[in-house]
Amino acid sequence: MTTARPAARPALHDRSAEPLRVLHLEDSDADSAVVRRYLEGQGFGGHIVRVHNRPGFLDQLTHAFDVVLADHSMPGFDSCEALRLVRQHCPDVPFIIVSGTITEDVAVEAIKSGAADYVWKDRLQRLGPAIENAVRERRDRVEHETELLRSQESLSRNQARLKAIFEGSLDAMFLAGDDARFVDANPAAAALLGYSREEILRLRVPDIWSPELRPGFDERWEALRAQGSRAGEFTYQRKDGTGVEVEQRATFNVLPGLHLSILRDITGRKAAEAALAEAARRNAEILESIGDGFFALDAAWRMTYVNAEAERYLQRRREDLLGQFIWDVLPWVHGTVFQSEFERSRRDNVTVRFTEIGPVSGTWNDVRAFPYEDGITVYFRDVTEEKRAETVLRESEERLRLVARATNDAVWDWDVRTGAAVMNAAFTEVFGWTAPADGGFTIEWMLEHVHPDDRARVTESAFGAFKESGQGWEAEYRFERADGTWADVVTRGHIVRSADGWAVRVVGTMLDLTARKSTERALVAAKEAAEEIARAKSSLLMNMSHEIRTPLTAVIGYAEMLAMEAPPDLQDLVEPIERGGRRLLDTLNSVLDLAQIEAGALPLATVAVDLRAEAEAAITALHPLAQAKGLSLTF
Repeated sequence: MTTARPAARPALHDRSAEPLRVLHLEDSDADSAVVRRYLEGQGFGGHIVRVHNRPGFLDQLTHAFDVVLADHSMPGFDSCEALRLVRQHCPDVPFIIVSGTITEDVAVEAIKSGAADYVWKDRLQRLGPAIENAVRERRDRVEHETELLRSQESLSRNQARLKAIFEGSLDAMFLAGDDARFVDANPAAAALLGYSREEILRLRVPDIWSPELRPGFDERWEALRAQGSRAGEFTYQRKDGTGVEVEQRATFNVLPGLHLSILRDITGRKAAEAALAEAARRNAEILESIGDGFFALDAAWRMTYVNAEAERYLQRRREDLLGQFIWDVLPWVHGTVFQSEFERSRRDNVTVRFTEIGPVSGTWNDVRAFPYEDGITVYFRDVTEEKRAETVLRESEERLRLVARATNDAVWDWDVRTGAAVMNAAFTEVFGWTAPADGGFTIEWMLEHVHPDDRARVTESAFGAFKESGQGWEAEYRFERADGTWADVVTRGHIVRSADGWAVRVVGTMLDLTARKSTERALVAAKEAAEEIARAKSSLLMNMSHEIRTPLTAVIGYAEMLAMEAPPDLQDLVEPIERGGRRLLDTLNSVLDLAQIEAGALPLATVAVDLRAEAEAAITALHPLAQAKGLSLTF
């Protein structure tokens, strides 16, 4: 399988600095062009001289170059011979073999003979760092040798100059004699250990060593003197007893019997390294604890890190996965979007994210790939359930859209998180509003068109329902139409909540109750009018009772007096007067009782009635009227 070419990386060489001078020994024009393009792309293209044979190479060695690149095998000439010539004519110039045929054994021998490095032609991404390292090592070596030579010459020729360096150095510097007693210390040494210079001169070397290093000091001191130098990182002890981490370079017998130690405080660096290690540990803990699967790939598409979730998903131990070729670990992704997207991330140096179903696993995966200089990192998780939920939600929303198109009621869908509201066509038909041009319907827009007297109540009711755990909300209020009139409406909503109980969406209807409310108000008005008429009738009857009862009482009283005093032959005339008056009084009482019955204020009672007497009384009262009309009324 062909591995994707690594994404372009930033130039390694500082182009603002003086360009490197490169001598390239290569007999192939095509390979030379490839190397030149790579060098120019990495910032090394300032001055490249290419030669293809021994004479041309030997001629160019008389000129100054910063690095020599050489193919291994050429007609009548190879890299081993080229290395020998470089060591002979310009021994400090770095020599790097760039070949497609050299064996490891030959390359190792070349390194032993003085070559700085070797790079395969199909892995040119290593060439830039190899050049950087070789040039840096040469520069550091020259600088170090120059500095050491200058220090030694200065020390021997000019004691005053040495003293100035000694006193002004930012590094702590000590001079000690053969007996390990301090002879001198610079100000930086005093500051580092917290002693005064005079106090230091009363100490011996073991007095500033950490306690665990002091046992057997004399023997170790003699061994160090015989060794001639000492370098490393150690813990020294300050005057206050605290430790200080130092990087030490000790040179014995810089002058006969005089030994120099240079200490640099690396406490801050150690703390930074510890912080970096702690950060790396925390990052590892995070990667192990996240719910996503995670793995990292190097430039050769091999796994360099696998977290626990990836182990579980891939059903393989990380020990079996680390170092494995990704396409061997996931053979089912050959030719799928997984492979094309991973390769695009590396090729174009871009972050990719996609959701795809695994051809073999049958599960949907959300995959994110992030490129870095030497490979890519990949996060993935199983989103099969989420995809099912999305499908169900889409079907539900489609049903809702169909219902919204089919109904004449105004249907609305409010996203609580964004405030956006979607209204169906019936909303425009019923209330006349179209979506505002500056962003569509929102809950704020809806509340602005609620009647001012109802707005606070509706707002409090809605948001109160959202904060509670219920699924429904209902409110009646007045809503403004587009023509400025007010409609009586009732709104009913179903609240959709997230897994943690927060209201995230409300779907509902808005019904126009204006006509029904008008009818209800008309019925209420009619009822109130009827009640007012009933009250007037009752008042009339009460007044009528008073006005009729008073003269009727007088008639009945006089009739009773006449019945007591009238002669027998007149009794038949007097008796109907009294009976008619009493019947009129009973009728009046019955009318008043009827009014009380209609008002629900008359208690009913069951009593015995003499039907014959009632019938005879009715006949007697109506008999004169019947005779006047020529009717016969009998009982």
